Amino acid sequence: METRSWLAVWTGAALLAACVTSPMERATSLAARAGLRPFPLEVQGFRLTGFLKQTNPEPDPLVVLIEGDGLAWRDRNTPSGDPTPVKAVSLELALANPAPDFFYMARLCQFDGRQSPLCQVEYWTSHRYSDAVVIIHDSALDRIKAATHARSLALVGHSGGGTLATLLAARRRDVVWLVTLAANLDLDAWTTSHGVSSMPDSLNPTRFVSHLKKLPQWHFVGGEDVVVPPAVVRSFVERFPPASPVHFTLLEGVDHDCCWMERIPSFLQKMLR
Repeated sequence: METRSWLAVWTGAALLAACVTSPMERATSLAARAGLRPFPLEVQGFRLTGFLKQTNPEPDPLVVLIEGDGLAWRDRNTPSGDPTPVKAVSLELALANPAPDFFYMARLCQFDGRQSPLCQVEYWTSHRYSDAVVIIHDSALDRIKAATHARSLALVGHSGGGTLATLLAARRRDVVWLVTLAANLDLDAWTTSHGVSSMPDSLNPTRFVSHLKKLPQWHFVGGEDVVVPPAVVRSFVERFPPASPVHFTLLEGVDHDCCWMERIPSFLQKMLR
């Protein structure tokens, strides 16, 4: 299927979902149009929203698309009461994903996961990449891998979903490749660029370069991105030895949320050949 066809699928699904009101209903409607079925995961008392497409009995790999941070803050000083994304870029990419087997995983407390009594605001603000949050998502990967009988995983994440994907890849041994899009991969460089306080309660991916140096990785960032400036991604990539299979790509005309659909599905198709 060509990129143009994937965009047609997404556009048609978006029109279908336009008359549905709640974010969870819209997500479910979009996913169903693209052939994904709801696959929620219960992990440590949290409910993680997920959608699955599986055609092979033992996927190798199962591609996992991880959503971004969502609506973490309403403004510079006010945390959001609900981190469900206004624009779910990873879900859009899931609808156009050329992989025969893939799983879309929302972040902690997004969509209907917000109903969990354990959800606290720090899980999508200061502690969004904490060890505790990474462990919850890591357990979710174990669950979906067991349920699908997947032999390996490939992780794709947008924005903070790419940050989380990188942290997950650093602790697992079944990830065969990693792709991030507009991911804040150096938290110190990222907070400094915005003139905000550091995130000592979250894990900085730069700490785990030694665990990732043999893993094939592709890190994309938009040339027009002011949320995650290209220098933040470059700061992470430049920490790897020259021989490492780590790639940095700057996409002109792309910002933090716009235009990934026109660039990434065709790249993922090449990865899956």
